[in-house]
Amino acid sequence: NNGFDSASLQAATATLANVPLSVVSTFSAVAQTSFTATWDNNLNPLVLSSYTVQISTAFDFNPGASGISFTTAPVAGPSATFTGLSANTTYYFQARAVNHNGIASLYTNLGSTLTRAEALSDTAITGVFFSSFNVTWTPVASSGYEIRASSTNFAAGTAVALSSTSNSAVGSLFVAGLLSNTSYFFSVGSYNWNKAVTSGVAVSSLSTLALPVANPQFYLVGATSVTVNWVARPVAPSSVTASGYRLEVATAPASGSSDFTAIWGSSVTLNGVQPSTLTIENLNPGTTYSFRVGTLNDDGVSNYVLVGTT
Repeated sequence: NNGFDSASLQAATATLANVPLSVVSTFSAVAQTSFTATWDNNLNPLVLSSYTVQISTAFDFNPGASGISFTTAPVAGPSATFTGLSANTTYYFQARAVNHNGIASLYTNLGSTLTRAEALSDTAITGVFFSSFNVTWTPVASSGYEIRASSTNFAAGTAVALSSTSNSAVGSLFVAGLLSNTSYFFSVGSYNWNKAVTSGVAVSSLSTLALPVANPQFYLVGATSVTVNWVARPVAPSSVTASGYRLEVATAPASGSSDFTAIWGSSVTLNGVQPSTLTIENLNPGTTYSFRVGTLNDDGVSNYVLVGTT
């Protein structure tokens, strides 16, 4: 043996990692600034494999685009969560597997997803009418907005009124076609490019105005008092009735029911739609007054009509 001891030389190596594969639902928990991406490990052993994952706002992952890249070893399963993202933005996702010798497979393109639009935070109801509401907010980075109104707090299988716009600069919408004297719950949301809604902002319930009275008239005019009557609202259903009435008087001339700048006094009934008569007393003799009468909704808000001047 030429004077040499025989020796056994041993070496170890790792097989190359398989390229990751796509799954049925690659993206989950998609929010305004984050999402989770999942892939198939393609038989790569969980305890020995790591992955380089990358997202980009460019489909070709060019260096000039905004993106995130890192290496992960997800022992619980092949997935990664990305945070600090831009709202209403498309992100492309690719991944490659790395064996325990640090040798990487080719990247696999695993699709794209769109983050949600920014959420609204300062919604307000600024107009209440007998069949509609006006809702306002500060515009955000989005592709539009929607308002949903429900008289059942969005119970399953019940009707929902919808108003929407694709104009991201709009800061208000009317939702119409509602029942009068009815309480509604509201949800206001923003759209991303795919019309997915960022979780709607719940707005406290409010009642639409009751329908106005008909044929108001001066019934009795005395030296210091005036009585007004009108056709009573029906007792039922709730959408056509009222919780009561309010009669107001002003010393300034009034051209309409909203033109009451100097209220002198008022008289209110909260006993329903009967009787349909109210009197205001302690007026000054020989003085001209303007009168208006309003129906009261369930929130106690009036819907006025002008009676006239006497």
